[in-house]
Amino acid sequence: MTVTETSTAVSPSTTARATAPVDSAAELLAAMAAMPVGHPSRASLRDRAIEAWLPLARHLAHRYSGRGEPTDDLIQTATVGLIKAV
Repeated sequence: MTVTETSTAVSPSTTARATAPVDSAAELLAAMAAMPVGHPSRASLRDRAIEAWLPLARHLAHRYSGRGEPTDDLIQTATVGLIKAV
């Protein structure tokens, strides 16, 4: 291979990152933040981000259950807080 061929070649890891779907909750938030406000895909990305972070909200609600507030109320409050945060 010549120097020119080497410098123009695309590595497989670069291609995989460019075409791979966004999987982690943090990546979903970063992708949403990078989109313009009026982008048509922003709403679905927002929904996916909320769904990805729901297990954390539920975990935190269960962590504080048994201290005088019903668990359902804690889960509801954690979910509303998550929606507002996103």
